[in-house]
Amino acid sequence: MKPYVRAAIGLTNVKTSQLIGIGFDTFPYSYSETKPSFGGGVGITIALGPMNLFVEGRVIVVNTAGQSTTFAPLTIGIAFGG
Repeated sequence: MKPYVRAAIGLTNVKTSQLIGIGFDTFPYSYSETKPSFGGGVGITIALGPMNLFVEGRVIVVNTAGQSTTFAPLTIGIAFGG
């Protein structure tokens, strides 16, 4: 069993889509931009013969217009090899 810590900095593409109403008509509107992001997390790896089971929790913060958007994924998986 091996615990680990990770940190990240990068760019995240953010897309916003909505319908805009003008009179009796609606029109789709979408906008996409790339914003800086950063995050960190912790995980644990458990050796299972020739493969490893891992569980990892992260927090990612994206600096979007006017405020930050934060999400926290939980990843569970199997890695094969060394």
